[in-house]
Amino acid sequence: MLRTGMVLWVLLWAGAVLAQPATKEANPSPATGATNKRFALVIGNSAYRHTGVLANPANDAREMAAALRRIDVNVQVLLDADRATMIKALEKLSRATEHADLAIVHYSGHGIEINGNNYLLPTSAELNQPSDAERQAITFDQVYAAISKARGMKLILLDACRDNPIAGRLGLPPRRGLSAPSPPSNILVAFATRHGEVAEDGLPGGTSPFTGAVLKNISKAIDIRTMFQNVRDDVLAATKFRQSPFTYGYLPSADYILAPRK
Repeated sequence: MLRTGMVLWVLLWAGAVLAQPATKEANPSPATGATNKRFALVIGNSAYRHTGVLANPANDAREMAAALRRIDVNVQVLLDADRATMIKALEKLSRATEHADLAIVHYSGHGIEINGNNYLLPTSAELNQPSDAERQAITFDQVYAAISKARGMKLILLDACRDNPIAGRLGLPPRRGLSAPSPPSNILVAFATRHGEVAEDGLPGGTSPFTGAVLKNISKAIDIRTMFQNVRDDVLAATKFRQSPFTYGYLPSADYILAPRK
């Protein structure tokens, strides 16, 4: 699944992210109504049928959708989605975001790594051997493709870096978290914690530490580098330094502010 020849830029939240040059703001003027060219797909998978149930992804999705709408993003929300529903939504997002100014996918739920490849698990997934993942899960390449045609910022927020709940069933050695992704060079991927580590789900009835930190910062009129530094600091504080968000891929050379100017 991971593409060869693809450049991977691993950006530390408090280091290389802030070292990028800050120049004139790159945001297009915000549009509203029918002309709005800002789109997001928000998925929260909690009620898994064949895998461990998670406490907060549905809460994460509801709160994230509301926050994105407040900053003039058109949002499609999926809660406890099976594979067919996720694929259909990704295809719809691909059509909507052709030439769009902003395309976002936010996913909260189970994600697994098999033989170096990362997958997002629909609630319907029942994996009994590694080869089942290609037929029953969602590959990162499918997520990349859904936003690849956007002309502006392309952002994937993954709150899925948890223990592989079915490693034993698949005959795989236990592995923590996901492997480092190789996104296309114009897509930014943000993990709730760095590859090979595990993200926390948070207290029942709330949001995860990562999604909560994004919610706290996404509406601020600050450059995306500063936003992600704030997210990292907030997650470190909330988890007592057990979890540190990490980004992979592309950031524009100019300032980029997700929240539209008032």
